[in-house]
Amino acid sequence: MPLTFVRSVADLDELQNIKVVLVAPGYVHTPMWTADPVKMKQFGYKPSMAVMPEEVAQGMVDLVTKAEYGGGACLQVAVGERRTLGVWNIPAPDTDGARVSKEVLEQNYKPVLEKMRNV
Repeated sequence: MPLTFVRSVADLDELQNIKVVLVAPGYVHTPMWTADPVKMKQFGYKPSMAVMPEEVAQGMVDLVTKAEYGGGACLQVAVGERRTLGVWNIPAPDTDGARVSKEVLEQNYKPVLEKMRNV
């Protein structure tokens, strides 16, 4: 669900300069895992499989600061691997009638953006 939401609002980056992105870490070495041996066993958690929180945080910083990651980007952060998750390798339609116009998108986002401004 989070990935589909992030992808559904990807156009906000271009339309309103609001970049919505997602980091998808694997296991993260935190007390949420290490303090619960039962959970560690239940999910097969091993410290060698877990990425450090600092690596996840750096991925978050990169997502919002680097131009290579546009709105809707999803970065997987795991031990020894960082990769951008694609969307089934299918390019989005780029023809009239197959894509929602920017004007329609702006109109649909308008009530949400107004509420966000008033919060």
